[in-house]
Amino acid sequence: MRVIFLDVDGVLNHKCFDDEYMSNYNYNNKNEIVGVDPEKVKILAKICEETYSKVVLSSSWKLGLEYGYVSKSLYRLVEMLYDNGIDLIDVTPCIPNPSKGGGQEMWKEWDIECYLHEHPEVTKYCIFDDETYDLLTKKDHLIQTDWKKGILPEHVNEVRRIYRKGR
Repeated sequence: MRVIFLDVDGVLNHKCFDDEYMSNYNYNNKNEIVGVDPEKVKILAKICEETYSKVVLSSSWKLGLEYGYVSKSLYRLVEMLYDNGIDLIDVTPCIPNPSKGGGQEMWKEWDIECYLHEHPEVTKYCIFDDETYDLLTKKDHLIQTDWKKGILPEHVNEVRRIYRKGR
């Protein structure tokens, strides 16, 4: 099985979209609703279709799920992925970061490594993220997006390149 580990901020939304979205949306809590660019979701859907990939959410957007809380943002994201035919199959676990006293700060490479260990059926994977500080050992699988632009159609070629390498 082929899997895309998906970050959201800087991948499915981007600076220009967020600036426009937030200036046109009146709400009280900026942390409650964050925009997801429908055009970026369509690009992801095309990449998933062309590379036969399923999606596992590795974004911090997953954190509320640990406590049974689904934010409006996460609900909207899942709905958009589903509506675009994207097979969101799971989220990575939240491994406590011992360097932060075992707190909730994520260290994505640990979460992804744990997921891969628990899911040997994953034969190939790539990671979409705009940040790399917590993916130090996963750079060979990383497609780093630009937070100003998000995911782009040409990223499909990078997914194919990574998949050719194997797991």
